[in-house]
Amino acid sequence: MDGNDLGPLCLEGKLAPDVFLHAARRLSVEPSQAIVVEDAISGVQAAREGRLDLVVGVAREHEANDLCKAGAEVVLQELRELQSVEQYQSGQDQLRPPPASVLENVDEIASRLKRRKLVLFLDYDGVLTPIVRRPEEAILSNEMRFLLHQLAERCTVAIVSGRDRQDAEDMVQVENLVYAGSHGFDIRGPKGLAMQHEDAKKLLPELDEAERQLRQRITGVTGAHLERKRFAIAVHYREVANEHDVKYVEKIVDEVRQEYPGLRKKGGKKVFELQPDVEWDKGHAVLWLVQALELDKPDMIILYIGDDVTDEDAFQVLRRRDSGVGVRVGLPDSGTDAVYYLRDCDEVQQFLQSLLSMLQEDIMEE
Repeated sequence: MDGNDLGPLCLEGKLAPDVFLHAARRLSVEPSQAIVVEDAISGVQAAREGRLDLVVGVAREHEANDLCKAGAEVVLQELRELQSVEQYQSGQDQLRPPPASVLENVDEIASRLKRRKLVLFLDYDGVLTPIVRRPEEAILSNEMRFLLHQLAERCTVAIVSGRDRQDAEDMVQVENLVYAGSHGFDIRGPKGLAMQHEDAKKLLPELDEAERQLRQRITGVTGAHLERKRFAIAVHYREVANEHDVKYVEKIVDEVRQEYPGLRKKGGKKVFELQPDVEWDKGHAVLWLVQALELDKPDMIILYIGDDVTDEDAFQVLRRRDSGVGVRVGLPDSGTDAVYYLRDCDEVQQFLQSLLSMLQEDIMEE
């Protein structure tokens, strides 16, 4: 059906739900069993008016939030993202509307910071530096380092990275920061702040043995690169030439993991990782730091900027808190728990500069 059918059938156009209800009748389907996919605000509103079961909005640029406000229960960038209807109908794992550009909402951030103190959590790779072929090539720029130094003089700043903690410290080279390495298993900061996860420490012998086996078995795979951290083993496959070899690398990682029940496999951007299989991730690390640093106060705003699937644990934790704000680096993604997004590291630097200006203005006002 299309707009040409409205006149002959004496149907009202959008915002009325007539066209959807008539189509459902022709299909012998109850409206409560029908799904509407729409890219227009009027279409979403009409579907909600007709009480159809599920309304999926397909967002074009700058329309995602409007589709959500109009009544779309799921908002996607492209229809191909719609993998399973059941997960939305059951109410589990429902995709949220895509995050908004934080640079287009700086005034909103500034308003929230008024009379509040900022706590800033930052991933390293993909946030402070672009993603590169090998971890050692991710060199922090002097401009970003100076910016971190200036921010640390005015608020609490923590680097929460999948890198080994000492490696993160060596790459950033800024004092008075909190460093949480290996996804938060290893933490150190000013004034004697220190924590290594006790249950994870008990599994270090298994990590040592798994590392030995992985080194032996991936030696023949061109482009595969193993990186040992204190509490994790990362197998990078960004330089592996073809998908067949990538699957072979993953098969090796899976087989090694099965030999060590104390370990778990995690993923990231072009990396497989073996970690201690304990209830800990970046989200738990953020909560631990909030308590340890006595940041759980109503006058605090906790801002976390990350780019990877491992950062989603932190976004999820912060989304449940009125004081928490998650920012995803990359293109808008319906599946993230981040509220805002930044497109790349250049936009991250631009936003951090804006935060510094806000903090400087607050000090001048005082």
